[in-house]
Amino acid sequence: MPVSRSEEDQEKRLNMFRGFDSSGNGQLSLAEIETGILSYMGDELYLMKPALKMAYKAARGVDPTDEGMESSYVDFKEFRIMLVNVRRYIQLFAAFDEIDGEKRGKGDGRIDFKEFKKGLDHMKEWGVTVEDPKAEFNAIDENDGGYVLFGEFCAWGMEKGLNYDSDFETGDDKAVRMEISEEAKANAAEEEYKVHDPSEEKKKARKRDEIDFGKYQEMLPVGKDEESSKQRLEMFQGIDNSGNGRLSLAEIDLGMLNYTGDELFLMKPAIKMAYKVARGADVTDNELDASYVEFDEFRVLLVNIRRYIQLYAAFDEIDDGDDGRINFEEFSSGLDLLKEWGAEVAYPKAEFDLIDSNDGGQVLFNEFCAWAMKKGLNYDSDFEDGDDKMVDEIASEEKEEKKNEESEQRILRKRDEIDFKKFSSSLPVGKDEASSEKRKEMFESMDLSGNGQLSLAEIDLGILNFVGEECFIMKPAIKAAYRTSRGSIPTDDEMKDSYVEKKEFRTLLLNVRRYIELYAAFDAIDDGDDGRINFEEFSTSLKMLEEWGVTVENPKEEFDTIDSNDGGQILFNEFCQWAMKKGLDYDSDFES
Repeated sequence: MPVSRSEEDQEKRLNMFRGFDSSGNGQLSLAEIETGILSYMGDELYLMKPALKMAYKAARGVDPTDEGMESSYVDFKEFRIMLVNVRRYIQLFAAFDEIDGEKRGKGDGRIDFKEFKKGLDHMKEWGVTVEDPKAEFNAIDENDGGYVLFGEFCAWGMEKGLNYDSDFETGDDKAVRMEISEEAKANAAEEEYKVHDPSEEKKKARKRDEIDFGKYQEMLPVGKDEESSKQRLEMFQGIDNSGNGRLSLAEIDLGMLNYTGDELFLMKPAIKMAYKVARGADVTDNELDASYVEFDEFRVLLVNIRRYIQLYAAFDEIDDGDDGRINFEEFSSGLDLLKEWGAEVAYPKAEFDLIDSNDGGQVLFNEFCAWAMKKGLNYDSDFEDGDDKMVDEIASEEKEEKKNEESEQRILRKRDEIDFKKFSSSLPVGKDEASSEKRKEMFESMDLSGNGQLSLAEIDLGILNFVGEECFIMKPAIKAAYRTSRGSIPTDDEMKDSYVEKKEFRTLLLNVRRYIELYAAFDAIDDGDDGRINFEEFSTSLKMLEEWGVTVENPKEEFDTIDSNDGGQILFNEFCQWAMKKGLDYDSDFES
């Protein structure tokens, strides 16, 4: 961790910052910092995540010129301060960890009084003498929780000048030059060399039978069944470190590491390609949303990760030089492999030049992917990557059964199959005191981040917990309600307007009620169950629409009017706008 102000260290910091900055926006999120620490310094430091988090909190916004969102990130001029703080907090974490529990790393992340008292000799060794243990413990325990948390320990440890390792120089956060020895420089250069030029002994073979694709099928749930949907929600929640209902590339990188292990994490180009394809898959995304992966795009992300890890395994096997590029010699040497994977090449030089779309003389991973998908390259025929058109994988028996169904036997979600009364009681919208109290409890329970704002992911999970699976699977309705409600009481803060605040929560519940009715109607018409209504489905549903209070005189003209983006399909948001104008009432007994 280069913290001096020497020219050499400044250059190292710049390279390090760029390596951390996965999104390339000049700002580091906590997830990017964690991923960067893991890549540059290894598991041992990465496992001290509470120390990294404290360093991040201390460093972000140090620059007084930061405005709004900027103060939530670490930019380059704050990066040195962050590294100084990482050095400082890893010492404090080592001390905290030693006191917490009998064995290092075996504690519960809290220090009780018994552990504190037992650690007095250690603390004395680290330069802190405690005269009255009970009084000191109570002074550290600022929130009176009966435990000393890491944040509380840090504040106290720094005030007391606790020094866990006197040989370890933490640096300073006042930008004072720190001299480093020639030996340290040599060691740093050696470490840098090892990072960028791994030895042959550590180089991993890239053979199909050494990659357990079956494992990834289980770990990356892409089905549209209820169980897979629940698994995806839990996975999304676990990856969404910022709690804002949107995943950055760094959060996805870190999430894949935590959920699937090192093997997939090392295929980072595959993860990056999947991210690029999945983000903005929702055509209704605004400019900000299109830079992230939201929950309704998360299945597409997982499908694409499955697809691109296959392509990366193939690319990696051909890339004999292990430099992330394929030259013509490597390509021509891999012709037998390509043939085995279903991509036969008749004219190697012409094909190579065709793949090399930027004429750089090398085939890059993205160029290889574009070519391989056109060719239908199949690295492992036993591995099912799913589909990114959001269509169910239906067994042949089910398909045959569906073909034999008569049109009047369409599987509808009829009014009497949906318990709207349950939704009325579970979604309190009244202005009376009892309803207000229920809403308050509901909001506080859903606000997992405790910041007084609800992200879409928090709302999704809250609806599942409070209302049950029946409403949860109507996710397009929940998303539409979220988008309509967030910022309904405008502020000058763009960030706040991206969430649902407590004062907007009643509006959210009203909108959830409204949109689940509309979704039930939309879902009944959508016979293909693909989240879109084509003209045939629309024209055969006129009697249902009439039953719900909407008479359509000219079906084709009405269909074209609803299809505002001229896509040839009616999307849920288009249906909602039209239905509300028409006063569609799916269930007259349900008060939205």
